[in-house]
Amino acid sequence: MSYFALTAVGPDQPGILASLTEPLVRLACNLEDSSATILRGHFSLMMVVCAPDGVNADAIIREVGAACRSLDIRVDARPLPAASRPPPQASHVLSVYGADKPGIVHRIAQLLAARGVNLLDLDTRLVGRTGRPIYAMLLAVPLAVLGAIYTSMFMHPDLRAKIKPSIEIMAALPTVVLGFLAGLWM
Repeated sequence: MSYFALTAVGPDQPGILASLTEPLVRLACNLEDSSATILRGHFSLMMVVCAPDGVNADAIIREVGAACRSLDIRVDARPLPAASRPPPQASHVLSVYGADKPGIVHRIAQLLAARGVNLLDLDTRLVGRTGRPIYAMLLAVPLAVLGAIYTSMFMHPDLRAKIKPSIEIMAALPTVVLGFLAGLWM
């Protein structure tokens, strides 16, 4: 078996996912992980596909691309190594919001990367009124017990004052409640 990252982007319309997955069924591929969303009216998808021996990236691109051509969906696939260990699981969801301006995602990502925090999921939206948008960002991260100890004992006080309240609130709420609140908020 071989693994591939399949990506697809194009104008949103009904039937995209059905058109994308039908050739994969014909090729006897299994979808292992996927994430799809609508970004400013454009469908965007990434998925990990497990294909049987003899099915390569070119075959996936050819078959899925042909099925999506009339929908103006651009498709690509590339080989992936087999996973050698289970993927990390998010233990916390951080929320960041404020006035929209260039560089917000970069600054937060840089801050977390400098502290060895891996971002597992990112969801951003412009919300609010036209002319005065608010930038909302949800980040799923795996923060272990040692991360909590670091935050409470060693983190710079200014940074701790910004991050700790969100972490404590998120840790106290069941994930079902967090998902519901995020759904209402977005």
